[in-house]
Amino acid sequence: MSDTPMKPLAPADCDLRDFAFLQLDVRRLLTSETWILGTGDERAAAMTLWLESWHQVPAASVPNNDRMLAHLSQAGANWPQVKQHALRGWVDGGDGRLYHPVVAEKALAAWIEKLHTSISGLLGNARRWGIKVDTREQQAKLVEAIERLREIAPQHPALKKKLAVQIATRHLADRGATEQPSPPDSGSDRKREGEGDRERDNPPYPPAGVVGVAPGGAEGGVFSSLEGYVDLDDLVEADESCADLAAQDAADAVPAVAAVNDSSTDDTPEEVVCSAMTAVGIPDARPGDARLRALLRAGADLDEFVNAAYRALEQGKGFPYAVGIVAGERRRAAELAGQLHAGALPTQAKAARPTFAQAQSDLVRSTVPGRAGKDPALKRIEADAARAAPMPPHIRAQIDAMRGRVAA
Repeated sequence: MSDTPMKPLAPADCDLRDFAFLQLDVRRLLTSETWILGTGDERAAAMTLWLESWHQVPAASVPNNDRMLAHLSQAGANWPQVKQHALRGWVDGGDGRLYHPVVAEKALAAWIEKLHTSISGLLGNARRWGIKVDTREQQAKLVEAIERLREIAPQHPALKKKLAVQIATRHLADRGATEQPSPPDSGSDRKREGEGDRERDNPPYPPAGVVGVAPGGAEGGVFSSLEGYVDLDDLVEADESCADLAAQDAADAVPAVAAVNDSSTDDTPEEVVCSAMTAVGIPDARPGDARLRALLRAGADLDEFVNAAYRALEQGKGFPYAVGIVAGERRRAAELAGQLHAGALPTQAKAARPTFAQAQSDLVRSTVPGRAGKDPALKRIEADAARAAPMPPHIRAQIDAMRGRVAA
């Protein structure tokens, strides 16, 4: 355990008590020193603390108190013997609690998903009932969670989802007003001197509380101005339908990604597409890609590439994978178009089925010869058959053939 206090790894209100399951990275666990070097009692105490921390508030933390740790770990009087190993990896959050970075990584991802769902539900209800909702509190929590997860696991898949990509998580303007650049310590640092100033002047992320849905126009940064940004409260939904924002009503419409053939820009269609994909988070977009040019000539539009970029990010893939998605979808659409029937489908006449009454009547006559008109039950069956629709000829022929075999 690290005794050096640091800031808490999870927000104080991170509450996952309604999340019954904790994702377990099996290979990561079995190859960890905690598992390999621990005895049975030490492993049990360590894992029990991880599981207990999941439903603590804040999640991924436990009280920094030996009596409580002995209770939560279920080690009891054996806690002093297993304590050192069971607390491997835990850090002091400076708030009277211990945090485990790996559990915190899982907890923050779940917390982001929970806040995402909350915001999406509020905005959906606002759209449905025509009411105003205030999501600023949820937005602030979401920004904080994304920022903390980026500090622990910068490449976590949760940070590549649409909402996380769109929300600004850097407060560069505030930092620039208070922080002074430190002198470079090495030649490589001196070469990079000034890059922070360029990033602050032209940040790659929009300001906090603002969602970016279009790339900026200035050279040197994808998001160079507030043009193309909208406040999250103006979005209709904040889930997987974010790519369809351009289809909103004019009163609620927000700037979507620029059209490929927009005459107001001097960029080529390939450059516009790559700029948009870079804004989404694809780092290796290449305007000179042959497949990209071929797809644009075939009529692919910008929305196809942006949606494909989001799907690629969710799979941890890059530009070639995203272009392959567009090509594959267009290929499948062409194949399906060649298989679809043109015009109305022809109707097929269905042969009438014999009614139950008809079938029952004929069956009784075929199996009980000579009883027609004598058995009361058969009379009722015959009456029902008389009221039923006529039996098709081929069914009648089968019944007659059966009757002949029984009589013989």
